Amino acid sequence: MVAQRRSLGESAVRELATGEVFTATRGKELGLVDDFGGFAEALGIAAQLGDAPTAPVGKTQTSLLRKIDRPGEQPTGGYLRAS
Repeated sequence: MVAQRRSLGESAVRELATGEVFTATRGKELGLVDDFGGFAEALGIAAQLGDAPTAPVGKTQTSLLRKIDRPGEQPTGGYLRAS
């Protein structure tokens, strides 16, 4: 299923299926991750794909995993709209 949905060769996926945990950055490099984001970004994409109206979703925070994976990045703060 991963090979089909990610347009990767089955042998390439089997090589990655070792039980190793990848960082988000490494997962993206390997073609296993589309983009970085959180709930608000996922909600916005789901709304676009479902042709649904968008609404404010609340205050954003930088996740602990993002802080670890991208240590120099500044927290976003502020408010996002799911769009």
